[in-house]
Amino acid sequence: MTEDQLNRIKVKYSFLQEDYNYEVLTQQKRSIKNPQFDYTFVIYLHQINLRQITFIHRSPRSFPSNVQLQNIYIHRLKTPTFNLHFEDIFDCLSFHELRVLEGSKVKDFSEAHELIKRVSTILEGRHWPNKTSLNKLYQSTQKTRSRENPLIKTTKNGLVKLAEMGFSLSFDEGDLPIYEQSFMGPSLTYFHDQKEQKLRINIETRELSLIASLHDTNIPLNGKNIESACESIIQFIANSHKLSQ
Repeated sequence: MTEDQLNRIKVKYSFLQEDYNYEVLTQQKRSIKNPQFDYTFVIYLHQINLRQITFIHRSPRSFPSNVQLQNIYIHRLKTPTFNLHFEDIFDCLSFHELRVLEGSKVKDFSEAHELIKRVSTILEGRHWPNKTSLNKLYQSTQKTRSRENPLIKTTKNGLVKLAEMGFSLSFDEGDLPIYEQSFMGPSLTYFHDQKEQKLRINIETRELSLIASLHDTNIPLNGKNIESACESIIQFIANSHKLSQ
């Protein structure tokens, strides 16, 4: 992110400093999932109100000015220091959850400043929404599941027999920071050392189904849910191992 790009953000969200006395900080981290990218965090912090608004941007290291805003989060802080962990569903409010909370028709980040202006009591530290109720509302109004829906965990539980078959989990998207995870298609990768086989699983969040491949060969999956898809994967691999003996 260039200095000019940062200044444009400060101008657009100047009300956070002028009206609410937030201070601005920046942090940068290398991507874990794809080290060719950097993440820049523009942080608005209020140490007295124990509130933080974080704008997460991603840019390629080879072209740092090609910045894309990934998400916006509002934190309810426990201590007056900034927080770059966004997994806490009770103390962290995403831009998309904020849209649902306010019944807003704002569809993208370009108008996020108008949406944030509407939640003055949150910015002032006087109010925090009931996240249990909000999560239910979010699920009822969105085609994708909310952060607390454990689709990755459900898939791993359905594939526990892979360990008995010699596979180990080599990549788990659920271990990545939440801003690096793909919510439309998070993935898992299993590897069999002796057979040098790679099993890749993509979780289709909208359809609540799986896409799986073994050594780039698609695995036909039966059933209409994740559990039955996992059973198909286990059976396919068991059959392939029998044929290779």
